[in-house]
Amino acid sequence: MKDFLEAYLNVVREDYCRKDIGGYQVYRTFPRVGLVYHLLKKKDSTVPYKCFLDGMEEKEKLQFGVLEEKYVNQIRIMRSLRNRVSGLDRYIVGIDAASLENATPIWVFAKAYKEARDSSIEKVGYGTNSIQSLRFTFHAGEDFRHILSGLRRIDETITYLKFHAGDRIGHGTALGILPEQWRRQNPFVVLPRSEALDNYVWAYYALSQDTVECNSTLIAYLEGKVYELAKGIYGKEQNISLQVLIEGYLKMFDTEEGGYDRCAEAEDVGFCKEVREDICSEIFWNGEKIALARHCKKFLTEMECPIHYEVTKQDIQITEMLQKILCQKLSRKGIVVEVNPSSNVAIGEVDKITENQIYRLNRPGGEDNVMVCINSDDPMVFHTNVSNELAYIYYGMLYSGISRETALEWIDKTRECGIKSSFLQREDKDQQIYDELEKIVGEL
Repeated sequence: MKDFLEAYLNVVREDYCRKDIGGYQVYRTFPRVGLVYHLLKKKDSTVPYKCFLDGMEEKEKLQFGVLEEKYVNQIRIMRSLRNRVSGLDRYIVGIDAASLENATPIWVFAKAYKEARDSSIEKVGYGTNSIQSLRFTFHAGEDFRHILSGLRRIDETITYLKFHAGDRIGHGTALGILPEQWRRQNPFVVLPRSEALDNYVWAYYALSQDTVECNSTLIAYLEGKVYELAKGIYGKEQNISLQVLIEGYLKMFDTEEGGYDRCAEAEDVGFCKEVREDICSEIFWNGEKIALARHCKKFLTEMECPIHYEVTKQDIQITEMLQKILCQKLSRKGIVVEVNPSSNVAIGEVDKITENQIYRLNRPGGEDNVMVCINSDDPMVFHTNVSNELAYIYYGMLYSGISRETALEWIDKTRECGIKSSFLQREDKDQQIYDELEKIVGEL
């Protein structure tokens, strides 16, 4: 932070200030800067032996236990610095989770995001002692093995990571691409068995919670998929109810401290003994044990086993309904989807800019439109800027037959949304900001 803000201060002094007897005086407006702190998604590279009972003392024996703890500690350090140095909350403005989307499940970030926005600790509000709340963003629905995986991660992010209005989803490609077109390009998929099970459990739960009509044939299809995949993990002799599997899925996002202290109870009722003696047919499953099984080597072996299966017409029908449900949810919660056209073509599931997801997420005059903004992702990597990205989307609209007037109005509205949802929220005068910056650098 010190190196970054010193460099920023030097640029402001050299290009936007005059030096006189009293110090530096700002004579023209200078660019505002802010940092979004990234938590990098990674695979669990700790010991292959996992045991939720042993994991009470050794985090590496919990699936993603070390990484989960690392994220929490990183947020605590960042938040501590941000709270200690007055004015630094205007420069460390948000957090994000990025990099390899398939590497780290959403539940691993739940505790870190809870720590980042804890109003019982931070003095958020008005007054001289208050600080600016951290804003949230999360890369989701961009890189996925199955389109349901992308949709599920978006929903998990906005539901379980304390997202508020004005927070952002990075890319969200799975929300807006055409499911049938995706299926033609991906008639068969390979993914871990647990990912497939989570997809279908989540789909069943999401459809059961919403008012959208889902016919009994699709419900029966989902139930069949869930039971088939569950038997592959927990044993063919098991008869675990769908409700228990849903409870186990939801337990993943439980952020209460001491959650794994309940492992002792599992030991007391013989869970571990039955696993070690390979008599799992005698286990009485509940949601707690389903969640804990993710940290048990025996079940993890089956969970991580890759399976190969066909993407069916039923999958596509379910996906179309879930896209609609999620778009309505994002729209009503005021979550902004940040679209990066060049990046989406280069590394996402979009073949060309004219097929970008933004055209389905926010239509001119459309109902239940999702709030969107256009960004450049990484300008150095993709050799672009926001102006270029806006132009690409504008010409894509003209290509699809939308009038220039309508396209220009839409572009202006989208640009304004990006400005208003910016994580930089400062209305102070230039000289005030400069003077505060000098103090912050001095304190650091």
